[in-house]
Amino acid sequence: MATWRRVRVVPLSAQGMPVTKIAEVTFTGADRVRDGTAQPQVTTARDGSA
Repeated sequence: MATWRRVRVVPLSAQGMPVTKIAEVTFTGADRVRDGTAQPQVTTARDGSA
């Protein structure tokens, strides 16, 4: 899932919006929404000091 899409999907999910509604407002499929909210993203600092 594209990072920009994930940035939009995760907060909507956290607010309790149903998957089908999130898919509708983000112009993506419900399966992609489920994938994006189920897989945690691990990020590290760019300088490697995570």
